[in-house]
Amino acid sequence: MKKNLLTAAIVILAMMGCKKDPNPDTVTLSSIAVTTQPTKKTYMVGDVFDPAGMVVTATYSDKSTAAIPNSSLTITADFASAGTKTVTIAYEGKTTTVTGITVSLIDPNFAGAGTNDKPFEIETPEQLAKLAQLVNVGNANYRDKYYKLTADIDLSYYGEEWNDGKGWIPIGKREEYSAYDFYGHFDGNNHKVSGLYINDSNLDYAGLFGFISGGGTVKNLGVDGNVTGGNSVGGVAGFIYGNITNCYSMATVNGSGMHIGGVVGYVDVNMTNCYATGAVSGDNRVGGVVGTVGYSGSLTNCYSTGAVSGDDTVGGVAGWVLWGGSVTNCYATGEVNGNRSVGGVAGFISADDSDDGIVTNCYFTGTVSGTDDVGGIAGFVYGSVTNCYFTGAINGNYGVGGAVGRLAGSIRNCYVTGAVSGSGAVGGVVGVVVSSYDGLGIVVKSGSVNNCAALNPTIERTSDIYTNFGRIANSIIGSGNVAFEDMQSLGGAPINTDIGTNGKDGEDITVVQAKQQATYANIGWEFGNSDTTPWKMGVGTYGLPVFYWQTTAPAAMPAHLE
Repeated sequence: MKKNLLTAAIVILAMMGCKKDPNPDTVTLSSIAVTTQPTKKTYMVGDVFDPAGMVVTATYSDKSTAAIPNSSLTITADFASAGTKTVTIAYEGKTTTVTGITVSLIDPNFAGAGTNDKPFEIETPEQLAKLAQLVNVGNANYRDKYYKLTADIDLSYYGEEWNDGKGWIPIGKREEYSAYDFYGHFDGNNHKVSGLYINDSNLDYAGLFGFISGGGTVKNLGVDGNVTGGNSVGGVAGFIYGNITNCYSMATVNGSGMHIGGVVGYVDVNMTNCYATGAVSGDNRVGGVVGTVGYSGSLTNCYSTGAVSGDDTVGGVAGWVLWGGSVTNCYATGEVNGNRSVGGVAGFISADDSDDGIVTNCYFTGTVSGTDDVGGIAGFVYGSVTNCYFTGAINGNYGVGGAVGRLAGSIRNCYVTGAVSGSGAVGGVVGVVVSSYDGLGIVVKSGSVNNCAALNPTIERTSDIYTNFGRIANSIIGSGNVAFEDMQSLGGAPINTDIGTNGKDGEDITVVQAKQQATYANIGWEFGNSDTTPWKMGVGTYGLPVFYWQTTAPAAMPAHLE
C-alpha cells in the first residue's frame, strides 16, 4: 500500500511539471549591504563622496559572504544642495544605501566653503588654532581644503604659557599612514602671522605648519617669532612635499637635529620667491632659506640675509641639495659658520649615477668660516655649480676655496673676489679637487674647473708650506680659467708657477680686463636676459659681472679691482 502511494505521488509531481535543478551547485548573488560605514559622513555643498573606510559585503545563495572592493562599486551621490542625503551603492544588479550623510552650506568653524573659489576664511588666532586641532586629529573634512587669511594673525596667546610652555602646535603632523598631515592649500593673502612660538627640541616637523604632503601648497604668507624644534624645522613649515610661493620668515629658527631652514626645513617640490631674515641654527643640513632641497625639489628666486650656523652641511641659502634638486637665482648676504661642508649658498651638493644636485645663477656677499670643505658658494660639491660669484671673505682649515671647498663634481663660469685663508689645500676658486671611486676602486667621477675667474686679492696658507695651493685650485682638471695677475700669496708655495688657462694658477688678467665683458665672453660666458644667458656687465658702481635680474649693486666694488 505504501509503495503504491509513493508511486502515485511521483506521478502527480511529474504531471505538475516539477523538474530537478540541472545545476544544483550554481551560486548566485543574493544581496549587498553596507557592513561598515564610511569614515566621512559630513560634507560641504559641492563635495564628492569619499568611500574611504566603507565596507560593502555581498551575500550569495549558498549563504557565503565576501567584501566587495570599493573600486567595483557604482556609487551615486548628489551633494549639490544642503540637507541629509542618501548615497546609493550598486553592484551586479543589487543595491544598498548609505544614509545619514549631512551636507552643509555653512561650515561650523570657518566662513566659506573650503573650495578654490570659496576658500575657508581665517581671521583670528583661534580659528588658526582650530585648523591645527582639526587637522591633527585626522579630520578628513579639513585636511585637503582651501584656506585664506583675511587679516594679520598674532599668535602670542599660544606662546610661552600654552601647551606646557612648548607653545604653538603646528598644523599637520607626521605619523603612520600620514593620517594627520595637511595637504590642503593655504593662501596667506599677503598677511603675516606674528608671535609664533615653539620651544620643544624633541618636536620633529616644527613650524607654523608641521608636515605638508600630497601636493599641499602655501603662498603669500609671512611669519615672525621664535621656533625651536628637533628635526625638520622651519619658520613657515617643517616639511613640505608641495609648492611654497611668495612666503617669508622673520623668525629665529633653531633645531637640535637635521633639516633646519629659515622658511622650511625640508622641501621636495617647488619653492619660489621666498626669503628669510632671521638667524638659523642647527646641527646638520642647515640653511638660511631651507635645510634640505629634496630629490625633486627646486629653490628659485629666494634669498637669506640672516646668520646661519651649524655643525655639518651648512649653507647661506640651503644646507643640502640632493641629486635631482636645484637652487637657481638665489643669494645670501649673512654670516655662515659651521664645521664641515660649509658654503655661502649651499653646504653640500650631491649627485648619483644619473642626476646632479645643481646650483646655478647664485651669489653670496657675506663671510664664511668653517673647518674642512669650506667655500664661498658651496662647501662640498659632487653635483654642479654654474654661473655663480662670491664677493665676501672666507677662512677654514683644509679644503678652502673662494667658490668651492672640495670638488668631486663640476664648477663652470664662476668668479670670486674675496680673500681666502686656510691651512691646507687652498685655492682662489676651489680648495681641493678630488675624485670619487666605486667599490672596486675605479674612478667614477672627478672634479673639474672650467671657465672660472679668480679675482681674489689674496689667498693664504697659514701653515705647512707645500704645493697644495693655487690661484684657481690646489690642482686642476679643466680649462679656460683666468686669474688676477696681482693676486698675493700669503704663506704656502708661490702661486704663479702653473700659469695658463689649463693650469692651476690660470691665465693672467689685469684690473682693466677684469672689468671688461670680452674677458668673460672669451671663455664662454653667456650674456643676455634669461636664465640660460644670465650675465650682464655691472650695475651701479659695481663694475663686474652680475645677473640680468639684479637691479642694485650686490656689494661695494672691491678696492683691489678699482
